[in-house]
Amino acid sequence: MVNSDLLYAKIGQRIREVREQSDSQISQQQLADVLELTRTSITNIEKGNQKITLDALYKLCEYFRIEVREVLPDVTSVLAQPKSVDVEVGDKLHQMPPKVGAVIRRLTSSTSGKRRS
Repeated sequence: MVNSDLLYAKIGQRIREVREQSDSQISQQQLADVLELTRTSITNIEKGNQKITLDALYKLCEYFRIEVREVLPDVTSVLAQPKSVDVEVGDKLHQMPPKVGAVIRRLTSSTSGKRRS
C-alpha cells in the first residue's frame, strides 16, 4: 500500500531541489507565479503538507523542461512498511518489527540446513 504522506513529502522535496538547482534558481514566489498558486502553497507543497495538482505538476515540468518521471518517486520508495510481521519461532508465531523478523528468518534459515552435533 502506498504511504501518501511519504509520497507527497518526496514529491515536495524533489520540487524544492528542482527549483533550487535550476540554472535560474527561482524563488518560491516566482514558482508560485508560474504555477498560478500562492507562495504559501509552494511552501506547503515543498514540505509535503499540500498535494500538488496534476496540472500544476505539468506546468512545473514544462517550465523547467523536465519529464514528470523526474519529479515522481519510484513506487517501491513510497510503499508503507508493515508495523509487524509474523515470525515462527519454535512452534509458535510471534509478531515482531519487520527488521527483527528479517534477521530471525535469516538466522533460522541459515541454521536449518546445518546438522547439530
